[in-house]
Amino acid sequence: MKICPYCNAQADDQATFCPMCGTRFDGDRNGMMPEQPSGAGQPYDGELAMQGQYDPVYAQSWIPQQHQEKAHVIPMTEWLWTVFLTYIPIVSLVMLIIWAVSSDTNPNKRNWARASLVVWLIVSGISTLFIILVAAGIVATGGMPSV
Repeated sequence: MKICPYCNAQADDQATFCPMCGTRFDGDRNGMMPEQPSGAGQPYDGELAMQGQYDPVYAQSWIPQQHQEKAHVIPMTEWLWTVFLTYIPIVSLVMLIIWAVSSDTNPNKRNWARASLVVWLIVSGISTLFIILVAAGIVATGGMPSV
């Protein structure tokens, strides 16, 4: 059995690629696109995968390793503080922008902040549109009805 130096998965001795991460066994990921393995571009074949002849992540396997971000796992206490800060109205928007654009922020938190900003912008846009439509309806009917 071979052990993958990248993900520590086990593979057959005849395997050319790791069945889990696609790392080529006769070399490391050095930024060059590997030769296309037999079975790549074909429907998934469990037997080829077990033999290591099928690269399930061929589409990502050419990405140079130095460009793949390795992030530490964010502890639960940090996530609790992060979520707590997002409940404070103005602070949340400022912090989301800082986390989204800062290169020092953990990539997981940075992507979460970017997604949160997109959701915030969509909800704000829909809310603004709704308020404009309600105000236009009030103006069109001659104002607020008297009780």
